[in-house]
Amino acid sequence: VVVNNSYLGLIRQAQRGFDMDYNVQLSFENVNAPDLGDYGVDHVAVAEGLGCKAIRVRSPNEFKDAFARAKDLMAEFQVPVVLEFILERVTNVAMGMEIDAVNEFEEILCLDPSLDTDGLPDPRSGKKKKRDMIPAE
Repeated sequence: VVVNNSYLGLIRQAQRGFDMDYNVQLSFENVNAPDLGDYGVDHVAVAEGLGCKAIRVRSPNEFKDAFARAKDLMAEFQVPVVLEFILERVTNVAMGMEIDAVNEFEEILCLDPSLDTDGLPDPRSGKKKKRDMIPAE
């Protein structure tokens, strides 16, 4: 999975520790991928150029179908499948120094009652808790 917010998340993480944000970003208009807008690198084309299959996901509603499609592509072609998730630039994608120490995740605010967020671990305590969901209007 490639998380694309057209911004350098790990640099931003280090900056936040010092209350800084120098807006280090990777956005530019890619003339070879106009559908990306100013999100820059066409990660789907890069992955395909390296012999993988790739899928671009622009909406949370597409996540489940994208993973199912990736599984089908892996079975059919016997190659890795890259999923690129396009996120808003302000999305915090920072991680800790070790993969098992991921931090800085904000609370999950689920506005879609059809999505189940019960049982997800609390990012601060690690304990599973039942989350309140805001009903759709």
